[in-house]
Amino acid sequence: MLGLPESENSNEDTADEEVPEKSNKKASKPIDFILFPK
Repeated sequence: MLGLPESENSNEDTADEEVPEKSNKKASKPIDFILFPK
């Protein structure tokens, strides 16, 4: 039982690291459109 929550916590840590990367990529896209509108 204790092993399960530990693995879940480690998964949450990796997910948190991936989230900022994705949000940065999404944020860079609108900025590119604003700087270089087609």
